Amino acid sequence: MPINQYCLSLINTWRGTEQQRWTKTSTILQLLVSIQGLVLNSRPYFNEPAFAPFKNTKNSKRSNRYNENAFILSCTTMQKIINRPPQNFEGFVVEHFRQRAAPLIQAIDRYHQGRVVAGELGMTSPSSSAPNVAVSANFKIGLERIRGQLEQALASRSIPVPAKPIAAATTAESEKKDEHRKKGLLGRISSFLRNKIRKKKQVKSSAIGFRV
Repeated sequence: MPINQYCLSLINTWRGTEQQRWTKTSTILQLLVSIQGLVLNSRPYFNEPAFAPFKNTKNSKRSNRYNENAFILSCTTMQKIINRPPQNFEGFVVEHFRQRAAPLIQAIDRYHQGRVVAGELGMTSPSSSAPNVAVSANFKIGLERIRGQLEQALASRSIPVPAKPIAAATTAESEKKDEHRKKGLLGRISSFLRNKIRKKKQVKSSAIGFRV
C-alpha cells in the first residue's frame, strides 16, 4: 500500500485525492495507523496537507492553540462519557476512569501551571521540560471549567480526585511580590537612617560653628 494512503483524509478531515480518501479497498488497519502516526503526536496540526508547509515556522502558535482546543474537547468528551456511559459498558467506563482519573487531573493541573506545552505531556520533545510555558487566557479558563466538570462527574461515580494544587504561577507571583515588598521596606529603612545620620551631622556641624 503506498505511503501516501496513510492520511487523515480517511476520516474526512480533508478532501484529499481519491487514493487518500476512504474507498472500498481501505482497511481498519490503514485507519488506525493513520491515527497513530498523524494524530497521536505532539504536532498533529501540521499533519493536515494544508498546514504541512508551515511546520517549524511562526505558525507554531496556531499549533499550540490547536492542541489546547483538542485537549479541552477531549476532556469534555470524557466528562460526557462518565456521566452517560454507553449501554452495557457502564462498569468498563467506571473502572477505566478509576485507574486513569488521577493522571488526567494531574495533566490538567500541569497544563494550567504552564509546566508543559499542550500536547507534549510525556513526549521527549525538549519543550516538554520547559519551566515556564506561556498559557493562553482562554486555555486557562477552559482548564478550570473542565476540571470542575470532571470532578463532579467522577464524584458521581465515587471516583476520588487529586486535590487541587496551588498554581505554580500564583506561588511565583506571590514570592515576587513579597520580594518587592521586602526590598521596598529595606529601602525605606535605609533612607530613614541616612536622613537621621545626615541631620545629626548637620546639628553637630552647627554646634561646632556656634562654639567657634
